[in-house]
Amino acid sequence: MSHSPDTLSSLSPSARDAHAHWSARRDAAALDLALCALLEHHRPNRVPAGQAPDSLSGESRLGADLGYDSLLLAELALLVEDLFGVELSTTDLRGISTVNDLRTHLHTRLAAG
Repeated sequence: MSHSPDTLSSLSPSARDAHAHWSARRDAAALDLALCALLEHHRPNRVPAGQAPDSLSGESRLGADLGYDSLLLAELALLVEDLFGVELSTTDLRGISTVNDLRTHLHTRLAAG
């Protein structure tokens, strides 16, 4: 899979490390780690310095809890496609409201090849 070097370089070190781990192993746990690192890095509702971050759970809602609006979801879809090779259409995005929804979609699409 080819991804833009700019995409990887724009990510935090932890997100880059998680993606490298997934690229090497291609297993479910590594994908979950990489996806969570990507979501934390790209998260619009960032935690101010000095405060403890909210836990990113499977039930975290992309819009209400994490602050993703339609434009940021479109950006996230492009990142996911670039980093994981999974296209997220507008129709797909309408059915994805939580971290678990996104995780399940990626696992299903990657398993289907």
